[in-house]
Parts: sequence; C-alpha cells; structure tokens
Amino acid sequence: MLSVFFDGVPDPNAPPPTDPKVAPGGPAKLEDQSAEGSVHSPYEQRKCELCHESQMSNRLKMDKSVLCGSCHTRDQFEGAYIHGPVAMGDCEICHEPHRSSFPHLLRTKGSAVCGRCHTPQTYAGLETHKAEKGEDCLKCHSPHASNQPHLVK
Repeated sequence: MLSVFFDGVPDPNAPPPTDPKVAPGGPAKLEDQSAEGSVHSPYEQRKCELCHESQMSNRLKMDKSVLCGSCHTRDQFEGAYIHGPVAMGDCEICHEPHRSSFPHLLRTKGSAVCGRCHTPQTYAGLETHKAEKGEDCLKCHSPHASNQPHLVK
C-alpha cells in the first residue's frame, strides 16, 4: 500500500525484483562493478533502516550530505579539488540510491552522466578535449576528487 502513496517504496513482502538488463544469476551487488547494472547492497538486502528511519519510511536517518559518507570510505572523496556535488554531499546528482541499469549505481551510461551538467560548450574548445569529444571523461578525470585542478587524475 505504501508504494501507492510513496514512489520507490518496495513492498517488504514482495520477492526481490528482477531486471532483464542485469546479468544472469541475479542483480549485481555494489561490489561487483564489472556487471551491467548495480544494486546498493543495503537495498538489495532489504536493510532499509540503515539509511531510512524505518523499513516503511522514506525519511532518511540523517541529512544525505553525511549519510553516504557514514558507510563509504572518505579517502576516495578527498583531495585538494573536490567535485561540486561531492562537496555538497549530493551523491544523487550522479548516482541512483537504490538500483541502476548501469555500474556504480550511475544514473546514465559512462561519461553521459558527466554530460548531464557539463555541456560540450564548457569543454569542447579546450585543445586537450578535441580528440576525446567527451567520450571517456574518466580516462583523465576523477569523478569525486583529485589533487590536480579540474579533477585531472
């Protein structure tokens, strides 16, 4: 009944969902980054209360700016230069909180997630980007933080 009123709240008694885009053998766990698609482990294990006030609540236990950092190690998010959404604690700009058809819980495929905010007009004129054409941003840039300007690896 809650899923009727609150979009995204799964029926706690329903069997785990299946996704035809996920590799055979079940949904990929967050740790399995090689598989198509990904599922946040607490969501897959129905441990909603790790992030939410209760199993049946959409309300988060704490502000989302600190929630993700309470489980994920901070070392990959630290550097002299921090990506804006990371600095704001807004992981959901790039990542889905529960499940995704893409690895790392990304909202879109590969560098397309970068293109949601960074348009070709912001980088196309740079000589170093002309060959890449925005095809693989992560080849040169870190998505979370770096000690180099422009999040260069």
